[in-house]
Amino acid sequence: MTTRRMAVGVALPALLAADAALATEPAGPYLTIGAGANFLEGTKFSNAAGTATTNSQLNFDIGPAVTGAVGYAFGNGWRGEFELGYRESPAKDLTLPNGAVVGGSIDLQSHVNAYSYMANVLYEFELAPYGLQRWMPHVGGGIGAVNLQPNRAPATTVFGGQAIAGVEYILTPTLLLGLDYRYIGTTSAGFSFTQNAVTVGRTVDTAYNDHSVLFSLRWKFGGVR
Repeated sequence: MTTRRMAVGVALPALLAADAALATEPAGPYLTIGAGANFLEGTKFSNAAGTATTNSQLNFDIGPAVTGAVGYAFGNGWRGEFELGYRESPAKDLTLPNGAVVGGSIDLQSHVNAYSYMANVLYEFELAPYGLQRWMPHVGGGIGAVNLQPNRAPATTVFGGQAIAGVEYILTPTLLLGLDYRYIGTTSAGFSFTQNAVTVGRTVDTAYNDHSVLFSLRWKFGGVR
């Protein structure tokens, strides 16, 4: 009996260590590409002529979004990555101070393109040993810069951050299919809108707040059990 207990006492830590190792994604580098849709929150602006200001809001349609990232899984549930992103937001309509909406059949000929450069940290919630589970949810966040390029104003780059929540489906040990929600917010940016290179008396001092839903594919290199 004593010998059996000693054997169990020696084997149990080794088994627990093996289970812990199997319960995490293997360490190694990876590459991710994503594509989907984004929705930019409305941009408020004011008439710069005179001392009186009248607030209006430019609203946007859903537009395309693409991302690409290179990263490293550390083997303990944590991942770090560098991400590049592009989002395009076409103007939908304009809400005037009196509540009237201008748009619809009127082509506003306005859009905002955004290029994001983010350093992200993500944590994976593994629901079963990595070799047995198929679904792997994750949360994370990132910080970096966002280059904003309205078609009627000069481009500017501002500080930004993003929040991430999603889930991945393990297709093979080296390929994962994902679905992510991402929110990007920035510090305030100032614009002076122009028409034919002439300032038209419209100024914007607003933050960029964007919501995206992305499908992704992640390829793992090395570190596969």
